[in-house]
Amino acid sequence: MEKLGQKAKFQIVLAKQFDEFVTRSFLPFTQMDFTHKISENNGKIYITHGVKISGLFTFLFSRIIGRKILKELPVSMENLSKMAEK
Repeated sequence: MEKLGQKAKFQIVLAKQFDEFVTRSFLPFTQMDFTHKISENNGKIYITHGVKISGLFTFLFSRIIGRKILKELPVSMENLSKMAEK
């Protein structure tokens, strides 16, 4: 079975059709913004994914959650790519 990633509540804070969207998750006194950009160059599609953690406990959540996000990022990007191809 294919792993689809963690379940979490989030808000869509920016959406540009066929180009970019940003989702925001909340932690105690901290928020995480996930940026997803889709671009095309020479007939190829590129997906760029970014994460920004900000707030009072950034230092703590960056160490705890940031490492996990980095570890799971390749699987998440592969799943996003497969969904985009459908």
